[in-house]
Amino acid sequence: NGTLIEQGATRVLVDCGFSLRETERRLAALGLSATNLAALLVTHEHGDHVRGAGALARKYKTPLYSTFGTARAVTGKAAGFHGADWREVRPGRTFELADMTVTPVTVPHDAREPVQFHLSAHGRRLGVVTDLGHPSAHVIQAFAGCDALILECNHDRQMLADGPYPPRLKRRVGGDWGHLS
Repeated sequence: NGTLIEQGATRVLVDCGFSLRETERRLAALGLSATNLAALLVTHEHGDHVRGAGALARKYKTPLYSTFGTARAVTGKAAGFHGADWREVRPGRTFELADMTVTPVTVPHDAREPVQFHLSAHGRRLGVVTDLGHPSAHVIQAFAGCDALILECNHDRQMLADGPYPPRLKRRVGGDWGHLS
């Protein structure tokens, strides 16, 4: 998982689930470098969202934003966010990144303190919602009125039921705190 968002000269990366090397390769394919990033926004601590986040933030001195719960959960994983320019975000508290306004939104997902992000600039609003267990009233309200919404729905209920995952993982992915179908 890694979503590049650009507004004018401001570029942010939402999550960095790829290795540092793979992230650099993918940015280079777009004619970019991680030196072009104003910030790295992390939604939660699962490996497919943070695998390269700490390394990228340390190497390029990119500010890394996450909730306290996410940072605490990542601390025990490899190098985690240690040595990175970590900045705490609080759900519902808007902050500015150059010419973007960012609002972290609490979401139902099986992580320590997960958020997704609402970004706006020049009257346009973008919602980024990757790992979401169910569309709660709070989530629906927070992302209402967006001009665009990136919404991940990463499984088919029947394929999940028939697939090779163990029953516990099937229940987690398909439950109200897992992922949308």
